[in-house]
Amino acid sequence: MVGLKFVGKIFKALRSASSPRQIAGGFILGMLIGLVSLKSLFSAVAIILILVLNVNVAMAASGYAVFRLVTWLVDPWLHTLGYSMLAEAAFLQPAWIYLYNLPLVSFTRFNNTVVMGGFTAYAVLVVPVFILIKRFVVVYRERLEEKVNRWKIVQAVKGSRLFEWVGRITGIGA
Repeated sequence: MVGLKFVGKIFKALRSASSPRQIAGGFILGMLIGLVSLKSLFSAVAIILILVLNVNVAMAASGYAVFRLVTWLVDPWLHTLGYSMLAEAAFLQPAWIYLYNLPLVSFTRFNNTVVMGGFTAYAVLVVPVFILIKRFVVVYRERLEEKVNRWKIVQAVKGSRLFEWVGRITGIGA
């Protein structure tokens, strides 16, 4: 039931009046929350940006869910990346010490190897993922939406009483 609701919200976002930039913007902010600890200042700032900026909240939740799973799968790699940034890159040591002594910056938890690895991965991936999601939305709306709606499984699900019932409860059936 939760999975159906989640998938429905993604497709609703793809069909919505939100621009591809708004959808991609929501996704990358959710990606940040998914890659770093939810208990960090990075996540708090991302949540505030989701609420203040005109981005798609459903895609932010999708980005969080996808990258939380990715983070769980690649946690050892993120730890290694973060460790190399924090401990092995000697030329960065003065910067880390300076940042840690600044007010509020320590609340980012950047001194945690997994958080630093996740933030580094985010910094590398943010632009390509934004462009990829934006392009996917355009291609989906122009070429794929009609084809997806013609799939027998989609028609069967849309025609079922379960879909109508879930649609009434969640508001995704429209």
